[in-house]
Amino acid sequence: SRVGPNSLRHNRRTYREAIAVFEALDDRPHQAYGHAGLARLLLGERRWVEAIAACERAIALQDDTTDAIDRGRVRVPLARALHGAGREATRVSATLEEARAALRATGVNGIADLAALEAWAAELAGAPTMAVR
Repeated sequence: SRVGPNSLRHNRRTYREAIAVFEALDDRPHQAYGHAGLARLLLGERRWVEAIAACERAIALQDDTTDAIDRGRVRVPLARALHGAGREATRVSATLEEARAALRATGVNGIADLAALEAWAAELAGAPTMAVR
């Protein structure tokens, strides 16, 4: 099936409904997962500012019990959204370093995520910044 505006809208609504359920249950870890998933969807739509907000909310919901891989995985889309929104390069770099550190801490579990992060980071040199939406 094709992915169109209606299915994307439906997916955004589904994530938001799930987040609301987890908020009602005061289930912070699952709220964080919901915000991280919503962020990845928004990132795919190039809705940079909304993706930043969703990533930052996911990070705020994480705590000491959050797995390093989850900490790293939410910071990668945050770095991408920051870059897409034309935010300062120092914040993008700092976010990438946080993601790297978290993913390295996972050992073998984070290898694929770390490789994808490094491939994207290598593309950043000289890449034009996307327009803010």
